[in-house]
Amino acid sequence: MTHTIRAKAVLVGLIMALLFSGCARQPGQKGTGPLPREIKVKVNGEYSPGRIKAKLGQPLRLLFYREEDSDCTAQVVFPELKITTKLAVKQETPVELVPEKGGEFTFVCGMDMIQGKLVVER
Repeated sequence: MTHTIRAKAVLVGLIMALLFSGCARQPGQKGTGPLPREIKVKVNGEYSPGRIKAKLGQPLRLLFYREEDSDCTAQVVFPELKITTKLAVKQETPVELVPEKGGEFTFVCGMDMIQGKLVVER
């Protein structure tokens, strides 16, 4: 009986290690690659942070939280990456990407009035 309890404890420990080690995927995620790095970006007359560092090839999930309802900030555009995403008011909107080349990439509001930089390092 002691062996059964010990075996169950080991099994529970292994399951917990998988859940909390980052190896487990969140619901809705697909594939077997690395989990994306998440960065929250506040939108309120500017992008905060306005400069985001990323690693080449590392999946990235930018969570834009638009605090204002200005038409200017209704979308975020990454011109060089050909990404345009509408931003909801008062909720997070994800923008997911995998940087495939190094360098600096500007992201702007729909009216090109506020800007940020995505800096991809090798």
